[in-house]
Amino acid sequence: MLSVDRQQIIFDQIRRKGSVRISQLMKSLAASESTIRRDLEELERQGLIKRVHGGAVLVQHMAIEASNYDKQDLFAEEKERIGKFAASLVEEHSSILIDAGTTTAALARALNTPNVKIITNALNIAEILSSKKYTVLAAGGVIKTNTYAMVGEITIETIRNFHADICFLGMNGISEETGLTTPDMQEAWVKRAMMRAAEKVVLLADSSKFGKTTLTHVGEVGEVDILVTDEGLSVEDRNWLESNGVTVFCV
Repeated sequence: MLSVDRQQIIFDQIRRKGSVRISQLMKSLAASESTIRRDLEELERQGLIKRVHGGAVLVQHMAIEASNYDKQDLFAEEKERIGKFAASLVEEHSSILIDAGTTTAALARALNTPNVKIITNALNIAEILSSKKYTVLAAGGVIKTNTYAMVGEITIETIRNFHADICFLGMNGISEETGLTTPDMQEAWVKRAMMRAAEKVVLLADSSKFGKTTLTHVGEVGEVDILVTDEGLSVEDRNWLESNGVTVFCV
């Protein structure tokens, strides 16, 4: 069993029961004690659980991600400008990965560059681009109805088979202290896979996302090549981003 699947099973058990013992996990998953301890360490690192003597308990202050319906009107004008600028970065005959999200959906609506190969894990983005006659590869998996994202091992394995020119990434929280974060563990794994599968990482995020930290760590700001945001970005945030090698566009 792959570690991603095993960790998800472990987390699901802890979420249902509130706590679990290492001995129970070893028996139910037919895994060694050292393997289970490594999985628990990773889940604790992500802030999902807390390890205790002989087992683990659920972290009670779980973050809940808002749905696309709830988020679509927030900073709507800024997101459209960000999406339009991001679309201008796409060259003909290039290949791109597009993450799920309302700002990345704005990119999909604005995109008109011909002869582009597109891979996405978002059902709504696949629909938008297919209606514009693009050929789209949907990285299938388990569908999250609140964000239209496809997640899970199938999604990750599909993305790993590609090396795109650009990954366009959405994010829920961006902080100098905690880096890039998102509320959902499974979406975080997909975002990481996308970052590793692209030559260049372009982060699309309105200025409200800065200074925020959500539940699951995705990566460090220094892994981003370009940020496209709005003019609400503070001078202080721009300075630390650029000091980490990020090229910043405020539109």
